[in-house]
Amino acid sequence: MPGFPREEQQLLACLVSAHRRKLDPDIFRTLSRAVQRSALRMAILLRLSVLFHRSRTSGSLPDIHLQARGKVLRLQLPASWLDASPLTMADLIREQKLLLAAGVDLTIRRR
Repeated sequence: MPGFPREEQQLLACLVSAHRRKLDPDIFRTLSRAVQRSALRMAILLRLSVLFHRSRTSGSLPDIHLQARGKVLRLQLPASWLDASPLTMADLIREQKLLLAAGVDLTIRRR
């Protein structure tokens, strides 16, 4: 990745490593302390983005609300959309378990 400063190269490498499957927070330890928290949040946002864009169709997404406080995340989605998207809901539940194993509490709420 010529042209990127070393720390940005490390950040990109961490994001690529963390965007699928098990999330291992230890991979962020290669980054400076100042960047670690932001990097974990970016990785989680990337993971959720991939999850919501799973079908790559032109269908629109619902109004998504995400609130973060430390390692606690609150995701709110319309109940009607969740009912019409059972595969996405299953993926969200799986992601919830993966994040919990990494020390991040994701709550999914219907509204």
